[in-house]
Amino acid sequence: MDNASYADLPLFETKTHYFVRSQLVREKEMPNIKISSSSDAAQYVREQIGDYDREVILVLALDVRYNINATSIVHIGSGNESVADTADILRVALYSSSRNLIIAHNHPSGDPSPSAEDKAITKRLKEAGALLNIALMDHIIIGNNGYYSFADEGFLA
Repeated sequence: MDNASYADLPLFETKTHYFVRSQLVREKEMPNIKISSSSDAAQYVREQIGDYDREVILVLALDVRYNINATSIVHIGSGNESVADTADILRVALYSSSRNLIIAHNHPSGDPSPSAEDKAITKRLKEAGALLNIALMDHIIIGNNGYYSFADEGFLA
């Protein structure tokens, strides 16, 4: 390869190349809903995933005025656990050009108390989001008669 030039590299071959293009499509117009507190978020989340019999992780992407910009169910788990990849959660904010994120999930058992895994993913999402300039505003857990807010409990401070 002593006499090789850039033209000899595979990158410059004149073969047919295929390009992949991804395009975001808004499935429906988002209602103008502003989230100004954890109770607002919990109410919205309960309307979306409160009736599921399995754990469901919902992501709310918010604009700079805290209006919901996009929502996505990123994972549906079993009756007692749901594991979503950090990248899948942050992708919702990136694709919707949002800088604020709320994640939420339900506990079909009815007890909204966070598990060790809930605390670990919250910490991981906060750190990963900070690298991308995406603020994790809250992590809401919905139970039968109430909710748990990581922000209200000071876990995200």
